[in-house]
Amino acid sequence: MPRVPNSKISRCMYLVLDFVGGKSKAQKLAVVVLLILNLLTLAVDGVETSESPLREVPATEILTKIQNGKIVEYNHITVKGDLNLSMLDLPTKYVIKSSYEIGSMGLSQTQKVVNSTIRIIDSAFEGPADFSNAHLNGGVDLSGSNFTNDFNFGGTTFSGDARFGGATFSENAGFSETTFNGYAGFDGATFNRNVGFFRATFSGDAGFNEATFNRNAGFFRATFSGDAGFRKTTFIGDAGFNKATFSGDTWFNEATFNRNAGFGGATFSENAGFDGATFNGYAGFNEATFSRDAGFDGATFSRNAGFDGATFGGDARFNEAKFEGYFSGWSTLENTFTCDEATYQGLIKNFKEHGQFDEADDCYFSYRYRNMDSLQDLLGLISCGFGVRPSYAVYLSIILIVIFGFLYWIGGGIYKLSIQNLESISDKARTWSLSLIYNFLFSETKKIFSHIRCISNKIFRYKCEFKPENLIKIPNKLWHKSFTTNVSLKDALYFSALVFFTLHPPHDWEYSEQWRYVVLFEDILGGVFITLFIVTLGNVIIRY
Repeated sequence: MPRVPNSKISRCMYLVLDFVGGKSKAQKLAVVVLLILNLLTLAVDGVETSESPLREVPATEILTKIQNGKIVEYNHITVKGDLNLSMLDLPTKYVIKSSYEIGSMGLSQTQKVVNSTIRIIDSAFEGPADFSNAHLNGGVDLSGSNFTNDFNFGGTTFSGDARFGGATFSENAGFSETTFNGYAGFDGATFNRNVGFFRATFSGDAGFNEATFNRNAGFFRATFSGDAGFRKTTFIGDAGFNKATFSGDTWFNEATFNRNAGFGGATFSENAGFDGATFNGYAGFNEATFSRDAGFDGATFSRNAGFDGATFGGDARFNEAKFEGYFSGWSTLENTFTCDEATYQGLIKNFKEHGQFDEADDCYFSYRYRNMDSLQDLLGLISCGFGVRPSYAVYLSIILIVIFGFLYWIGGGIYKLSIQNLESISDKARTWSLSLIYNFLFSETKKIFSHIRCISNKIFRYKCEFKPENLIKIPNKLWHKSFTTNVSLKDALYFSALVFFTLHPPHDWEYSEQWRYVVLFEDILGGVFITLFIVTLGNVIIRY
C-alpha cells in the first residue's frame, strides 16, 4: 500500500484522488465541492494562526543561549524582561577609549565577547535592551522588531552584518561609538525618539533608505567607509552630520529634512547625491568638502541655506532646484555651479528678494559668461561686464587711452602750439622720426653693455667706474623723451585722456591732418564708454 502524505492538504488530496477513481460524474462533482469547502476551512485556520498573539519568551532564555554560545533564533515572539549583556559572565576584550568616552559617554575599555549569532525578527522587546560595550562576532538580525523601551548598542563592535530593517525604536536608541564592520542595514526603520550615531564607524555599506527619524538624529563625526544610502529618508527633527566622513558614494536622493540639516565640515570623497531632497529647515553645508560631483538636481531649499567655505572638486549640479530662503556662500559655488536657465533666473530673483544684490550680480555675470555664444556677448563682457561690472568700463577706458597716447607719441600726430615758432614746430610734428627712436634705443643699449663690461672688468680687478643708478634713469628718460617734436610720452597720454573724456582736444594742442580721424574715433569711443560706465554704475547702485 502506498504511503499517505502527512500534511492535511496533501492527505486530503490523496484521499480524494483515490476515492474518485471509477466513480460516476455526479459522485465526482460532489467530492470536488466537499474538497473546496475543506480547503477554505484550512485557509481560514491559517489566517487565524498568523494573527494569533506573539509567543512570550523570557529574556533570561535568550541570555542563557548567549552565555552558552548557542545560536539565538526566534521569529514572531515577545521578549519579556530586561535584555542586558552586562549580567553575563562572558570573555572580555580590551579596547582603547579616551577619558571623554569613559567619563562622559559611559563607555568601557573592555568589551564582552559574544560568539552567538542573534536573529530575532518580527518580534517585540518589552523591556530595555542593553548590548553596549560588546563585541559581537556573529551576525545580528533584528529586522521588523519593535523596541518599546530604550535600546543601547553604544561602544559595541559588530564583526558581521547588523540588520535592523523595518524595526521600530519607540524610545531612545543609542549607537554612539559603535563599529559596524559588516553591512549596517536600517532600511525602513522608524526612530520615534532621539537616536545617536555619534562617532560611529561604518566599515561596510550602510543603508538607511526610507527610514524615518521622528526626533533628532545625530551622526556627528560618523565615518562611512563604504556607500551610504539615505534615499527617501525622512528627518522630522534635526539631522546632524557635521564633520562626518563619507568615503564612498553617498545618496540622500528625495530625502526630507523638516528641520535643520547640518553637514558643516563634512567630507564627501566620492559622488554625493541630494537630488530631489527637500530642506524645510536650515541647510548647512559650510566648510563641507565635496571631492567629486555633488548633485542637488530638483532639490528644494525652503529656508536658509549656507555653503560658506565649502569646497567642490567636481561639478555642483542644481538643475531645477528651488531657492526660497537666504542663500549664502555663492562665492564658493560660482566656479563649479551648473544648472538650467530657469534655476539661474530663480536664484537671481531670490538673491534680490533677500537684499543680496552683490550675489545677484555675481550670479547673473556667471550665467551670462557661461552662455556666451556671440560677438555681442563678448563685447558685453569686456565693455561693462554684462551691465553689472562698472569697473570693466574704467579698465578698458584706461587701456584705450594708453593705446591712443602711444600712437600719438610714436606717430608724430600731435604737437603743442607756440606763438614764437608755431610754423617750425608744426612742420617738425608732421615728420616721422623713426631714426630718432632707433638712435635713442641703440645708445641706451650701448650704455647697458658698457656697464656690464665694466662689472666684468671689476671682477678681474680692472678699474672701471660703474654707476648702477644710470640703469634706473633709463625709464625716466624714456618717459620724457620726445621723438618727433617737443611732445613726450607723458604729453601724448595727457592729450589722449583729454580727447577721450571731452568733446575736443585742449586749446593749446593740435593734431596733424592725417590723424584727425584717429582723434575723432577716440573721442567717439570716450563718449560711448562714459555712457556705459554711468548706466552700469546706476544699475548696481540704484536698486528697486
